Amino acid sequence: MKPALAIFLSLLLTGCWLPDIRLKRDVSPEEVVGTWTMTDDSLRDIKTDSDASGISGSRKDYKIEIRKDGTLRYRSILQIPTRAVDYQGTWKLEPRTNPPKGNQLDILLDTNGGYAFSLDFTEEDGKLMIWTFFGDPDSWRLEKYEK
Repeated sequence: MKPALAIFLSLLLTGCWLPDIRLKRDVSPEEVVGTWTMTDDSLRDIKTDSDASGISGSRKDYKIEIRKDGTLRYRSILQIPTRAVDYQGTWKLEPRTNPPKGNQLDILLDTNGGYAFSLDFTEEDGKLMIWTFFGDPDSWRLEKYEK
């Protein structure tokens, strides 16, 4: 009984009750192509992080340029450690498997050995946004981009 209680409590404390803001529909490639700029709120929050001493400038300095041919330029922030980067790469839309509704934006950056990650979609006031968690997902800090 004790192991079951421990598992239940750990699930409860890991933030599994946070709202799911991921878009529940598939996003088309036409909706993704273009320049995505980090939001003011996201950049302001990231700059307060103790590990973000090298992050400066305005939100317009942090962009993801997604091209129709499947390539991109990622001039934005990566974590662990938090740092500003400027890389070329590729992108593709992939079905999200958990939960199985909607899709996600998979990115592969051309770095030494490659760097792969995914971004999710949401809508705010009818406007499509891409986002990921900044730091621990339980802290509910988001790195968001708008087109």
